[in-house]
Amino acid sequence: MAGEAGAWRRRGAMEAHAALAALAMTDGRAHEAVLRYTEAVEATQQEIAACGSEGSPEGADELGYTVRTLRCHRAAALLAVADYDGALQDCDAVLRERVAANADALLVAFITRAQCRTALGEWGRATEDFTAYLDATRQADAESSLDPSPEAAARRRQRAQVLLKRSEALVGTALALPVSDANRSELQSLYTAALMDLEHCEATCTDLDMVAAAAEMRKSIRGDESDIVRKGR
Repeated sequence: MAGEAGAWRRRGAMEAHAALAALAMTDGRAHEAVLRYTEAVEATQQEIAACGSEGSPEGADELGYTVRTLRCHRAAALLAVADYDGALQDCDAVLRERVAANADALLVAFITRAQCRTALGEWGRATEDFTAYLDATRQADAESSLDPSPEAAARRRQRAQVLLKRSEALVGTALALPVSDANRSELQSLYTAALMDLEHCEATCTDLDMVAAAAEMRKSIRGDESDIVRKGR
C-alpha cells in the first residue's frame, strides 16, 4: 500500500508541475515553464525507476512516452528563453529514440530543433529538420487538403508556416555562400527551392499576413537571383 501511495504522489506531482508549466507558457512566463517542466520530467523519471524496480515494464513504457512529450514542451520553453543548447539537448534526446508511438513528440522536436538551428545560423541543418517534418506529415496533410474542419485548416496553416521557415533557411544557406563561378549553380538551386516553397505557401495558406510575407520574400529572392546573374557576366 505504501508503494502504491508513493506512486500516486509522484504521478500527482508530475501532473501538477506539467499543468503549471503549460499555464506559465500560455502566460508568457517561459523561465518558470522551464523550471516546472524540469520538475515534471524528474518526477516522471522517478516513477519510471520505481516501475523498473517493481517489475512493471508496461508502466515504464507509458511513462517514457510522457517524458518524451514533456521534454518536447521543455525544449519549446528553452527556445523561448534563448537557451538553444538546452533545447537542442532535449530535442536530440527525443529524436534519438524515434518511437513510433510518440509521433507528435517527434514532429514537435523536429520543428523546435529547426528553430534553434535557425537562431544559431545553422541554415543547412535547419533545412534538414524542416524537411524531415514536411516529409513526415506529407501524407496526412494531403489527405486533409479538402477537409473543411478547423483541425485540417490548422494543419494546412502549420505546413504553410514550415514551408515559409524552410525557405528562410534555404535563403540563409545561399547568403552564406560567396557568389562565384564555383557556387553559382548551388546558389541558383537554393533560391529555386526557396521559391517553390514560397509559391506552395501562397497557394495553400489562407492567412493573409503569411501570404504577404511569402510574397515579399519571393520578391527579395528574385532580386538576389538577378544579382547572381549580373555578377556572373
